[in-house]
Amino acid sequence: MLNAALAWRKRRLEVLRCGVVFFSLIFFIIFAGAIIVATTLDKKGPAWYYCCLFAAVITFPISLWSYLDLKAEFIADVRLVENALLRNEACVIRIQATAMVEFEEEEDEGACYAFQLDEGQMIFISGQDFYPSAKFPNSDFSIVNIYADDEQLVESLMEKHGHKLEAVRKISSRTKSGMNIPDNLEIVEGELIQIEEILAANRN
Repeated sequence: MLNAALAWRKRRLEVLRCGVVFFSLIFFIIFAGAIIVATTLDKKGPAWYYCCLFAAVITFPISLWSYLDLKAEFIADVRLVENALLRNEACVIRIQATAMVEFEEEEDEGACYAFQLDEGQMIFISGQDFYPSAKFPNSDFSIVNIYADDEQLVESLMEKHGHKLEAVRKISSRTKSGMNIPDNLEIVEGELIQIEEILAANRN
């Protein structure tokens, strides 16, 4: 997976220059054309070549700055993945659940679930990476996080081992707003059947 991610980032870096040149030319043509049209209608403006020179003075320094800024960002991204490949380690969190409660999303915060574990505990999963799919939410899944040496997250993926879980209950956003929802991967003692009382009791 990391090899594919590294290859994609390298390709992105390779096509950066062509992309910046292409969009710079498009912007220059539109900008210069607009100035030429405006000065032609005014009948008192400078000649067309002065308009093109003015457009070039504005367009190309901005394009160069954008290119250098994006290039530095893309190179750092490539080096981050290369570092993770050399480290060759992953943090795997496996979750085996017997039931699940789903919370209705509020303001694009991402999906949110509470999974019932066998040990009389609930684990909360939330975020933009956990929207429902053909096999998720799942009764048995692993979250695999890959980090660089500075503990910066490079890639995160999910592996499904069990069957898809249907929510035993869906809690509305209105009810959810009155509850203290734990953070992602936080474990809370209790059973799903008492989730509203438990989260209300835990409110600050």
